[in-house]
Amino acid sequence: MPLLIDTYNVLHTTGVLPPEMAGIDIGGLIQLISASRYRNQLVTLVCDGTGPMPSSPGLPRLIAVRFAGPGREADDLILELRESLGTTVVIVTHELASIFAISDNSVFLDPVTKTQLAIGNPNELRDRHPNFEVRNFLQRGEAEDKAA
Repeated sequence: MPLLIDTYNVLHTTGVLPPEMAGIDIGGLIQLISASRYRNQLVTLVCDGTGPMPSSPGLPRLIAVRFAGPGREADDLILELRESLGTTVVIVTHELASIFAISDNSVFLDPVTKTQLAIGNPNELRDRHPNFEVRNFLQRGEAEDKAA
């Protein structure tokens, strides 16, 4: 399964990359991947909208950069790639818009116990899951606590 990376989430969300790597661009991300354990895996960097190809000298053979196109977001391209590849796509995100746009199944992990807290369709989890924390996260902090 190819690794799809939403470059906006990696490059522009605080806390994803270590502080000493803050400010890298797509070319820098390509260099990081080329030196990582993913260097021998197919990797597609998915970008919002349009943009210039990275200035990294010689794009590595196993890394592709794809722009979603004018007025489109990376989520749109991820859906398109999922359908064209006919495969499961695993997405690690905290971005609710992406969860609801892309996912037909989701897993939520408990940050304290490091165990699975919930699994299922994000719409159903948002509306009916018995765990308040799951519902509250998916409702942007506006869930009613049924136990209270």
